[in-house]
Amino acid sequence: MQNVHLTPGEAPPPDYYRSNLVEVCRYVLHTYPQALHEQDTHWLQSLLACTQPAQRLLARLVMRKGPIFRLDKLSYAEVGNVRSASKELARAGLAMINPAVPADRLLEVLVKAEIADITHSSGRKQELMLAVLSRKPDELIRKQVERRVTWLQLTGAQTLARAQLLYFGRTSRDLSAFVMRDLGLTRYESYDVHADRAPFSDRRCVDEYLRLMALRDTARGLDTQPQNASWLQCAALSGRHAFARHRAIERSRNKLLNALGQWGERADRPAYALECYTHSRRHPARERMVRILARCEQPQAAEQVLEAIREAPLCAQEAVFAERFGKRNGGFQPPVTVAPLSDPNMRMTPGAIEAEGLAYFAGQGAWGVHLENALPLGLAGLAYWSALFAPAAGAFSNPMQNAPNDLYWEDFVDARADSIAECTRALEANPHSLLDTWRAKHGIACALVSWPLLSREALVKVIEAVPSTALAAFVREIIGDLTNTRTGFPDLFVVHQDGAYEFVEVKGPNDSLQPQQRAWFARLRRLGMPARVLKLKA
Repeated sequence: MQNVHLTPGEAPPPDYYRSNLVEVCRYVLHTYPQALHEQDTHWLQSLLACTQPAQRLLARLVMRKGPIFRLDKLSYAEVGNVRSASKELARAGLAMINPAVPADRLLEVLVKAEIADITHSSGRKQELMLAVLSRKPDELIRKQVERRVTWLQLTGAQTLARAQLLYFGRTSRDLSAFVMRDLGLTRYESYDVHADRAPFSDRRCVDEYLRLMALRDTARGLDTQPQNASWLQCAALSGRHAFARHRAIERSRNKLLNALGQWGERADRPAYALECYTHSRRHPARERMVRILARCEQPQAAEQVLEAIREAPLCAQEAVFAERFGKRNGGFQPPVTVAPLSDPNMRMTPGAIEAEGLAYFAGQGAWGVHLENALPLGLAGLAYWSALFAPAAGAFSNPMQNAPNDLYWEDFVDARADSIAECTRALEANPHSLLDTWRAKHGIACALVSWPLLSREALVKVIEAVPSTALAAFVREIIGDLTNTRTGFPDLFVVHQDGAYEFVEVKGPNDSLQPQQRAWFARLRRLGMPARVLKLKA
């Protein structure tokens, strides 16, 4: 489909949303037939066989919060007769009219006056809902609601999730990506999309990934439904050997295991938490294991885990934790400069303490900028732009991506070893190549580069102040461990009158360094890059 230019505040062309949905469905049917179940294929083909009004209605509804929609509240000029279009969707098996949904969900779509009409009483909406739910069975409630309104529920939720995953490469993106592109709010890089290199092309892998995502959703409700804990743990571990080599699946599984472990800690179930963390290969699982074992007075077991971390830390945070655990004020301590606040009674609003830090250095004749994590990530994005958007297995599944799908996967660099090495050498030979990329790519969406923050002035200051060898080693460190270098970077980049530079973390009177920040200071020390803490006190 050719891109359509949208104008903010103006309605899109009548066929806009339908065309986007049809594009996704056709692409998935044509490109990933082996990743679809028979019912998925049937659902998608049924949609493509519908008339334009029915397709337009469905396209609108999949972008709205459901799963239940009141027909009398649906009005779209491009659809025309919504009731007729909804009946066609129902005949095609794409929707159901007045299905037997749970009564509490049905009551949510009513207004207070309508619920009061059913209960013959008054009060707040939630009170009225509780009253009717406690007095009447679901079937009777549905009959009473049906006398007043008609509701619609889409079918094929799993099919839509599968199509979304196959087209966008992740479940967190949907048709709104088209809107952002066509409004001109987002411009995307040009790159090759190869279906055979997509992260999900096998039916079993898609099934497993969607299963784990559903389990993660269920795990969020453990605080109110703790009876689900045991089977969730078993379900999380199921299939781990069969899919051990699928990077996205194992990443999702490890996230689930860590979430279950965290719930186990909150619920005071240390054995459960330990079991979950033991099977996770993602930080902070081993750190949490050490802390639990220490609390349970099992020092030998805790020391065994610590030793495993020291021998092969998963990330810098693990290494810092292993160095500092059990040592009061132990481990590496970054240099600290103490300075007074200009106003002891100042309100600590967002950015206020960093502005104080900039003012402190300006008073010394230094230049500084507050960028935090936007600086290292932006430098890495500019330095490795060509590697980021190079074709690689699992990288791109559609033309609207601000990064490859595997950007934060543990073996991201391994899949691009040659191009990463080439970019590193190019930067070391010519740091001004960062400026060349900044000019050539400015405004193009990249997950690592925040264009509003990373100004040309700041980039020039970095290039002039930081030696090329150190700069190349710095960005190589970032791209090699993006999962753990996205947060915690010092607040300020400062260049003094003599040309010396440093990274500065500004802390207020009651603030202290967090583990992620300590990990960054340890990295910077290892790289030989100056960094300190500016402690502002009243």
